[in-house]
Amino acid sequence: MKKLLKLILMEKSTDKVFDEYKKSKEKTQNSWLLEESDFFRSRWLVEKEKLYVSYRQFVFFGSDGVVSTLRGRIRTPINKYGYDVKVKIPKSYPLLIPEVTLVGQKIHQSCPFAYGDNRLYLMRPSEWSPIFTLSFLLAKTTMWLKKFELWEANDHEFWP
Repeated sequence: MKKLLKLILMEKSTDKVFDEYKKSKEKTQNSWLLEESDFFRSRWLVEKEKLYVSYRQFVFFGSDGVVSTLRGRIRTPINKYGYDVKVKIPKSYPLLIPEVTLVGQKIHQSCPFAYGDNRLYLMRPSEWSPIFTLSFLLAKTTMWLKKFELWEANDHEFWP
């Protein structure tokens, strides 16, 4: 009887954990795009709230009330220390895609999805949309970093 009760309790707690995971996953996905209710609020307030969901380690920088940079660190399963990332936000944001750069790490010149100055090629500028958020861009950066690590692990043979 005790074993059965313990099993039922474990099952309920597992369901609770799964439900919380599902809610957090939905919340994360919602943090990548602007929603209809976001259009009537300050863009920077919305961006800050959405960053807080998945990338709270990132900080805005700027001067004279103008946000120009976002900086922080992204960790991956392979690199537990993480990569220092700098996002240069253009004055015409969100109409233009921000530039993402790895700081303190030299990217090999043969990397197919990086520019020579450590800027990452995440998407074509024509694919960028003003409904995308900085959180969306950082999610793409995280995926890029994971692919980059695989590319380095396979001796630069192919980009995954």
